[in-house]
Amino acid sequence: MVSGNAADRFVDLLYRVRGRFDLATGGVDRAAVKLARRINWRNSEPGRPTVLCFNRALFAKDLGEMRRHCGINLPTIHSARVKKPQQRWVAERWQVQTFFTHWLVTELAATVPLLVRFATRFLAEASKTYPIDAVMAANVDYWQDEAFRLACRDLGIPFLVLSRESYGIPYWRTALHKRFNDARFTFTGKGVAVASENCVRCLGTTEAMRGIRIEATGYPRYDQWLDERSTPPAARTAITLMSYADRNYHAPENFRQVLELFVDKAAAHRAAMSDGALDFVVKVKKPADQPALESLNPRLRDPALGIRIVADEPLPHLVRRSRIVIGFNTLAMLESLMGDTAVAVPCWGDARREQEMSLLHHGEPDDQEVAYFPESPAALADLLDQAIAGALAPKASQEVRFRRFSRQSIVRSDEPASLRVERFILECLRG
Repeated sequence: MVSGNAADRFVDLLYRVRGRFDLATGGVDRAAVKLARRINWRNSEPGRPTVLCFNRALFAKDLGEMRRHCGINLPTIHSARVKKPQQRWVAERWQVQTFFTHWLVTELAATVPLLVRFATRFLAEASKTYPIDAVMAANVDYWQDEAFRLACRDLGIPFLVLSRESYGIPYWRTALHKRFNDARFTFTGKGVAVASENCVRCLGTTEAMRGIRIEATGYPRYDQWLDERSTPPAARTAITLMSYADRNYHAPENFRQVLELFVDKAAAHRAAMSDGALDFVVKVKKPADQPALESLNPRLRDPALGIRIVADEPLPHLVRRSRIVIGFNTLAMLESLMGDTAVAVPCWGDARREQEMSLLHHGEPDDQEVAYFPESPAALADLLDQAIAGALAPKASQEVRFRRFSRQSIVRSDEPASLRVERFILECLRG
């Protein structure tokens, strides 16, 4: 992106004028103080290290597990709240993840003092409740975090990241390198905790992360798999399909066929059973996905079939009560490997993709060891029939499945990831 046309430059001028006015009249300080008062200090205690976290959906799950296991304060302010005041001083065309960092030393250099003032005043106000020992975010390159990374560097406060990106598919790793290079991005924080050794290699080989501490800790949100006991096979009552309807999963036509087959099996089972019918479940990412799914197969709306579309049921609970979990290219499928259930990855049509585009791949021996790869609708129908009859066993041992999942995010039965992240934070605080 370049300086833009005359209209863009006029908008930039208006934003600069507004910023100078707010800086001169105390508006920047007032916005910082107001934001600091929105911090959630729950479970914070005196005498413990305090890490202020810019919260968002998956990160919240990590923080929840860390509060159960760790002895540090983890107050939060939602990332959307952090973004909103800065949008008053940064025109929309510049609010671009990754690219913003370089623009602050080029096109937006005049805005840096204002943004750093805002972040510094915010941290000072927050420290009146508890001294802020570190700040932590969920990614290395969110544009709204850069002001805080710069302020932390000036104040000698470590800016850390528990990276939400897992780079489980090689294609994603290649795309990340290209984006960093195109944006001329440089990370200005101190350290990054990541999900796996794959992530260490991915980030560590970029110029953007030169000299940055990068450590594989795993995600604390998966610690819950270490706590829950397995459900006995006889008590498993769910047949589960993880939706991959979205084209971003790269197999929309395959999903349409799988969904049709899933609905057919649910209808046949319901017709054959008067009592004690199994629970046929389609798991979606968010409730707003349900209408599109029902449009794809209107029979999902038929109450007589009893198919439930769920978004909010915790994945460990759902997987542990499932006889089979079916899906493609979703992180939920990898996570399901830890649940002592049969994992099936359809492998025909547009779901038969090259390995670099797949989380679990039929051509990978380690994946074949832990998952079923039906190569036709008939093969999947056979697996479903076995699961409905209670005769389909998960593949491999829990140890083998944990080891395969650890390529995505380290899971060790002897040490929760929460404690590994805590150790990473404390070592960064010590320098």
